[in-house]
Amino acid sequence: MNRSLIAFLLAVLSCTIAYSESIGTSDLSAWRQSKSPLSKQWQLAKNVHLNPDDSSQLVAEAGTGVLYSSGRADYLLSKADYGDVQLHVEFYIPKGSNSGVYMMGRYEIQIYDSFGVAKAAYPGIECGGIYPRHDGQRGAYEGHSPAKNVSRVTGQWQSFDITFRAPRFNDSGEKIANACFVKVVHNGELIHENVEVTGMTRSGMSKQETATGPIRLQGDHGPVAYRNLKVTPLTTDQDAAIQKSVSTRLESVVPADSSLVLLEGRSVRSEDGSVKIAYPGTKIKVAFVGPQLLMKYQATSDSVYVDVIVDSTDTQRIQLRSGKHEQVLFSGSPGEHTVEIHKRTEGWQGILKAISFEASTGHFVAPMPLPKRKLLFIGDSITAGASIDILPDDPATGDHHSNGRLAYGRVLADRLGAQCHLIAYGGRGLIRDWQGMTETNNAPQFYEWALSDDANSSWDATQYVPDAISICLGTNDFNQGVPDEATYVKAYVDFIRQLRRDAPDAHLFLLNSPMFGDNENRKKLNQYIEKTIATLGESNITKIDVRYYPGRPGVDAHPVAPEHVKIADELEPVFRRELKW
Repeated sequence: MNRSLIAFLLAVLSCTIAYSESIGTSDLSAWRQSKSPLSKQWQLAKNVHLNPDDSSQLVAEAGTGVLYSSGRADYLLSKADYGDVQLHVEFYIPKGSNSGVYMMGRYEIQIYDSFGVAKAAYPGIECGGIYPRHDGQRGAYEGHSPAKNVSRVTGQWQSFDITFRAPRFNDSGEKIANACFVKVVHNGELIHENVEVTGMTRSGMSKQETATGPIRLQGDHGPVAYRNLKVTPLTTDQDAAIQKSVSTRLESVVPADSSLVLLEGRSVRSEDGSVKIAYPGTKIKVAFVGPQLLMKYQATSDSVYVDVIVDSTDTQRIQLRSGKHEQVLFSGSPGEHTVEIHKRTEGWQGILKAISFEASTGHFVAPMPLPKRKLLFIGDSITAGASIDILPDDPATGDHHSNGRLAYGRVLADRLGAQCHLIAYGGRGLIRDWQGMTETNNAPQFYEWALSDDANSSWDATQYVPDAISICLGTNDFNQGVPDEATYVKAYVDFIRQLRRDAPDAHLFLLNSPMFGDNENRKKLNQYIEKTIATLGESNITKIDVRYYPGRPGVDAHPVAPEHVKIADELEPVFRRELKW
């Protein structure tokens, strides 16, 4: 971003534009209320002061020039609608009060008693903050704290000067550019510059974004007073200058480790901006505006398969080629799009190195953040989603059938509104692999690594501390016969203690193998799990005896996608009960 250019343009705008329109504080004719006709909820005054007997309340002087609410008023909306504007507003709050100024009725700059306080619990709730968006699964997200806290002590008038750019839409009504707080100045200090907002604030007047909207004042979260509200709709030339300044920071090419690229799963980030991914089910997510998205990548084999999902609807399986290449992930209509790339295959089948993403003639925007809840699933080929996804005309067997995205762990995490890490390796167990070999790297070893076969890729467990851990091991340990009980239980106890080092408060779910029928292996593995839990003596460990699923008899014994859904059906009520989700 050319910050000198932006600063110059904004300085020119702020110095040459005279505020052209005052929003009435001499009477209420310029205003309407959101839920009821204008009443005595909002009143006029000459000035306001703190109540000397109660510093959380205001006392008004008779007259005009100030709008104030005692703290129980409906939102106040300007009758006029605006798009790109500069707004000057002065406000006054008592101790502990809370209000907000909404551009276009949808995008809030917070007003709060923030004098002398440190950064708030989540970004955007401080005075001058761009208030967060919100949904039921993620909670608050996309809030933006002010660059500095310049709040005054309550009982003093304060000011905001806001330069705002409205969202843009094409002739079909599709949004092609986000709304943007080009500049926000609080009490004469710059606190925001060129901050895009991808959608409406939590309490915005509508979930539908439009090209224009009213100025909206909050009056129901505590007493507040406003004066000197002056708005300047920007001319075409002024808007072009702002558009140019905003465009200087919009990036059309980003490295894979950019903050505009969300990654869910273990990875190794390199100094060149690339990201290596081994484990199945790992997800990359990008949001952009434009007609095309390219990914530059390098794969270590021809057996690296991904699912590409565009706008949560269109899914395509893609086989990546060994070596360095470019892959078109989306080509279609312009507008804002979200693309997810899910690694289907395991690390032993090949590693994906994502290098960069290019939005062609468009630019990238911040995608929705990841959920706060976190789940970790440790296992073998079942957990990895081996042989799970057979499309019409597919050969009976092959790497293309693997799909961690459809494995029970990710299915369950999606239902629970949680992030998901699959740490899974086909053919491996707790103490030995499917051939009975103990010198291979089994779960206690590959759990420590970001890349499943690279002992030098040590994983920093502080990056992802799960709320719960599921372990589904034993299928390969028992493949060459029932292992010794004492050896197996000790190894299981040691492994859980290894996990407790990184996630001391996580609830553990220990699963039997869904590939074991009603046989000795199922019986013994259940006994070993029970003995492990008894030895540890912990209350937050739950055993789940998952039912048997036959897969494709005579072809492949791994459970297929519909059976993974049934496994998730079994696990979901237990997870919800124990985690109180």
